[in-house]
Amino acid sequence: MLAPSQIVIFTRSWEVYFHLSLVREFQADFKDSKIIFVTFFSWARDIVTQAGYDCVYLPDALQAVDTATVSADLLKDVDREIKQINGAGLRYLLQSERFLPSNERDIYEMMVRHVAVISKLVTERTLSISSFCDHFVYWLAASLAMSRNGDHFAFVASGAPGNRVLAFKTPLMLWKGPKTDDPEQLLHEATEKLSIPVKKRLDYMEPITLNTPFLRRLKLRLGEIRANENDLKHKSYFAVPSYTLSRVMLSKFVPFKWTRAAKLPVFDVNHVSEVRAARSIFVALHEEPEATILCWSARLRDQVEFVRLLSQDSPVDTLIYVKDHPRMEGRRPPDFYHRLQGVPGVRLVNHAVSSIDLIKNTHLTASLNGTVTIESWLLNKPSLTAGNSPHKHFATYCLYDSGIAKLADFLYAQLSDAPPRLSEKDTAIWEDWIRSSFKANSVPVYQADGCLQVDFSTENAARHFNFIKACLTQGVMAQRAMT
Repeated sequence: MLAPSQIVIFTRSWEVYFHLSLVREFQADFKDSKIIFVTFFSWARDIVTQAGYDCVYLPDALQAVDTATVSADLLKDVDREIKQINGAGLRYLLQSERFLPSNERDIYEMMVRHVAVISKLVTERTLSISSFCDHFVYWLAASLAMSRNGDHFAFVASGAPGNRVLAFKTPLMLWKGPKTDDPEQLLHEATEKLSIPVKKRLDYMEPITLNTPFLRRLKLRLGEIRANENDLKHKSYFAVPSYTLSRVMLSKFVPFKWTRAAKLPVFDVNHVSEVRAARSIFVALHEEPEATILCWSARLRDQVEFVRLLSQDSPVDTLIYVKDHPRMEGRRPPDFYHRLQGVPGVRLVNHAVSSIDLIKNTHLTASLNGTVTIESWLLNKPSLTAGNSPHKHFATYCLYDSGIAKLADFLYAQLSDAPPRLSEKDTAIWEDWIRSSFKANSVPVYQADGCLQVDFSTENAARHFNFIKACLTQGVMAQRAMT
């Protein structure tokens, strides 16, 4: 296996200690590969430089670009590189950014600055690492690394099967590691565990009781606030203007229901026993803004419009049970639920009603891109997805692939008198999915010292490194077989 020329680590404040542990794994095997950290967070930058590594602080690097000197040819060349990897160019990636400026001139400058910095940073045979490519900068770096005879690994927690980590090349492509796990056993376990509440089913969802002394926690929060203020001064678009000590203290002592209860809708369904329609669709909404919409559903982002399309093309007696993402409780604009309730057949479902019960008690599950389609597949129930996610193959119908023109035919066929079941599972889909993941932790949780971090134990870092090494070795062996 040819060692990468350099290893570029895109890190964030809550990942930095994990990435330092991962780098130590890399250095044991790739002694001659240059290590470069890249971050938008001064907190992470200071920790990296104190550990003795080079770190590019992106807010300063981006501001240092003289956009007038960036040639149109560079933009065109990078656009072609991106297109070869993703099937879409710079503008497609750019519009996945949740922090996109509000006017065209600033958007163009943002694109130019990022292209100038990242195209220079990601050179031939770069191995780049990030968490999920949920921002333009990470997707751009991943695409350029893949285009320039290098590789990119982006990690995100897997919900099904739980307590594993998925490895992405880009948001549209998964890695496929060697066959090390028993897919049938994992299939059985994943199906059995669906009956367990999600907070108990997934390790990182379990509530954590912290015994960290108050003064230690206060010191950490003050340090984070100072770092955030510094990032604001350096024009980091990741910095949060409202992250102040008063805001943090207010959130700790003022009950959630006092601040957000007024924004909650009146639910039509408060218990699964109220789901009794002859024909029914369960729609699971996404948190916004989120990569599931911005990266995977570029051609249909409006979730109310998605529900309207389902209503428009379904039989007249169909009820559509819509459940919002629990993290959006109280965060939607007031007219969001009004628009939903104006769609014929829609019934709003209380957050407390189990999604698994809704899948079981309706004819069809629908979501723009959610893993609820995987849960439906596990339960032998048909589902519909709209976007171009790597898990779209679990769905019975995909709007991105099959189009809207045939949607009505699909819905009328599925919404029969009796709730349908899949006649047979395509287990090859599950086997590929399993090979794209491995047993590890990638979700930041509060550690014993009160610091929010991804598990930075040697064991967790080694699991990530071993998967990376196995994929790279497997790729080399495949290339040798072809020649």
